[in-house]
Amino acid sequence: MPILNLQRKLTEVGRIRLGARSDKGAPTKLDKFRLTSKSREALEAAAEVYGGTVTAWKSPDGDAFELVTEVSVLDVVVPPGNALSQWYEMWSGAGCQRRCDGQTETLSGSPCKCPTDQQVRAEQSAKGQACRPTTRLSVILPKIKTVGIWRLETHGYHAATELAGIAELLEKVSANNSYLPATLRLEQRSARRGGKVSRFAVPVLEVGATVQEAIAASAGQDVPALEYTKPVAPKAVAPVVMPEPEFEEEAPTLIEPEVKAVEKEFEIGDEVDGSISRVEIIKQNAASWPEDYNPNDPYDLAPIEEVAQPTARKPLGHVQRIQILKRELGLSDEQYRAGLAKYNVSSSKDLTPEQAVEVIEKLSAAVAAKKASS
Repeated sequence: MPILNLQRKLTEVGRIRLGARSDKGAPTKLDKFRLTSKSREALEAAAEVYGGTVTAWKSPDGDAFELVTEVSVLDVVVPPGNALSQWYEMWSGAGCQRRCDGQTETLSGSPCKCPTDQQVRAEQSAKGQACRPTTRLSVILPKIKTVGIWRLETHGYHAATELAGIAELLEKVSANNSYLPATLRLEQRSARRGGKVSRFAVPVLEVGATVQEAIAASAGQDVPALEYTKPVAPKAVAPVVMPEPEFEEEAPTLIEPEVKAVEKEFEIGDEVDGSISRVEIIKQNAASWPEDYNPNDPYDLAPIEEVAQPTARKPLGHVQRIQILKRELGLSDEQYRAGLAKYNVSSSKDLTPEQAVEVIEKLSAAVAAKKASS
């Protein structure tokens, strides 16, 4: 019969470490896992799998051995029964001084004495004035020819928040006599603190299974075998020779489509044939000017008679005359449309010839009154 109030567990073979100490005792960070143990045989077996050389090591508990591996990923199995332990702890040369869960200090039964702010807690814990988050994870290294557990201990904030969920899942799976492949990976990260870049290593626990497999395994069900369909290689297809297009098929047309010219509203300075403007045409037709027309006054309008020019356009029409008068008067678009609304139209193009003549007369009279008052 076992002792009912003692939990059975596997023997601790060694430790999984994330760093080391220099010859002067200063802590140094590693980018590969370091294993330590009192069993040289266990580390020799690990070296066969993960590389490295086993050397003697002076541990705090006496003579031991260490192995700096050549890998940053370890295959692991999380055993059932308290594989993960997390506390806030403060240690000194005399041993553990505080151990709390964030609310209660368990050694004394008093409330937690550390700051609740994680940043303040981290600053004080670096000086030995507050507890540090301490995460201990026990795993089995299945590729090493030893029976026992290897313990990882880390004091990082990221490890404390990220390891717990996956470890509890794997622990539950193991309790149901199931197995999910997992790896422990040493991930290098960096953060900017106080204007300086701080680099650190974080142990990451990963599950080599799908969500469907993880759910089934945690519930004690048989892990469904996933069927993968082997991709079928495409059949070899003979290359298709594209014939050269004949000229009649793809030759671009050199004849531009006929575009009907849209007569724009007349603006002073518009060129007729690239060398003569309408204003010049008006001056050339001086014989038809009224007696009171001043050719040097740009606000005065002169009648336009058709001038025999090889490339000249037709004389100004009603719409163009109305537009000129509108500009001369400085009418806004709202005023212009309000005037046209009296004729039940919205554009001067919709006026009848009689209405257009009437509008021109009214606008001309307004232009004359404007010049008289200026």
